[in-house]
Amino acid sequence: MKPNFLKYVNQKKTKTKKFSFLTTILLLISFSIVGGFLLLLLSIVLFVSFLLYPFYKSYFLKKYSVRDISDEVFFAVTNDGWNLAIHRHKPEKPIPGAFPIILVHGIITNKYFMDLDTDHSLAYHFKKLGYDVFAVSLRGCGDSYIESNADNFAFDDMVEKDVPAIIEEVCQISGKTKVNWVAHSMGAMILYSYLGIASKKQKDRIKSFVSLGGPGNLAHSSPVIGKIALKYISFSKRVDIKLLAKFILPFVSIFNSPLKEIFYNPQVTPKNTVKKMLFGIENISDGLMLQMLDWVAKGGDIVSVNKTHNYTELQTQITCPILFIAGGYDNVATPSSLKSVYDKVSSKHKELHIISEESGFSGNYGHACLVMGKNAKKEIFPLIEKFLAKQGKKS
Repeated sequence: MKPNFLKYVNQKKTKTKKFSFLTTILLLISFSIVGGFLLLLLSIVLFVSFLLYPFYKSYFLKKYSVRDISDEVFFAVTNDGWNLAIHRHKPEKPIPGAFPIILVHGIITNKYFMDLDTDHSLAYHFKKLGYDVFAVSLRGCGDSYIESNADNFAFDDMVEKDVPAIIEEVCQISGKTKVNWVAHSMGAMILYSYLGIASKKQKDRIKSFVSLGGPGNLAHSSPVIGKIALKYISFSKRVDIKLLAKFILPFVSIFNSPLKEIFYNPQVTPKNTVKKMLFGIENISDGLMLQMLDWVAKGGDIVSVNKTHNYTELQTQITCPILFIAGGYDNVATPSSLKSVYDKVSSKHKELHIISEESGFSGNYGHACLVMGKNAKKEIFPLIEKFLAKQGKKS
């Protein structure tokens, strides 16, 4: 069923009850008093926060700050002028015949989601195993930049411009002809879409593909994503989301946010890890958000802005070996949304794993838990290791 964002409520006319005018006035006065008190309380909290900012900056931002643990940084230049930051983790003892790994984050994050610290980093983990690893920040994220004011973009720009630029740069740096693409959420979605429209020569550069919570469409999670998108578009015009994420950092342990139900399972990903994750939060381009909202409103298929490509239907063009990993508790990329891609792709080798207690894992993994979960290093990373050991090297 398609989600409806405009609800019409029909009200029946009823006879006015006795004293309804008086009770209504009293209720309005009560709400005004409560509202005034809450505004006063908020003002006090903001004022105290302002006074305590030096302490906040020296304590919380230092305690939960993240540092770049990569070995070197390069920039892939797109044909529309974006300089995409590529953080390289160079192995001391490279695995003979192994192709480089490109790690790509999802929406509203940057490279730190895939490369947070030594305990929560796919990049560091695979570097130690002997892979040459490149953690990317897509346009508008992390250290990526453009030397103009043309900073608004859509999903298609990442598909058509970021993906080929990243692959070309990594192949040049590593001296290899193929790459392994390991991505979370939207990072997987852009490669689904790229492989749907790429030439055979371009497709052959992808040796293998790992999708961590990458939905093939938004139909299954439309109500959730639609609500977030609607609120975000109006909210983001007034507030810097990236800055706000750092401001709310001290309060993560205090308040129960509904975002927990959407992005992660608190039983699987600890609060301290979530606090660190907030340093990787990014603002979202209006063009990208509006395009995604259009998908939601029209049934969930991933479609180009000009309607030339239905990327969801083009998933049948994917032929590379592919590993799908879905969180059993994931409310953004539900297991069924990954299963839909699994069923469509034409790959000779494809796997699907649902990470849940029912499947024998330690917990029901949420969206972010697939990388940040306390046991992800023991349960998720080995699945990727095993897959790449067979599919990520020269035959």
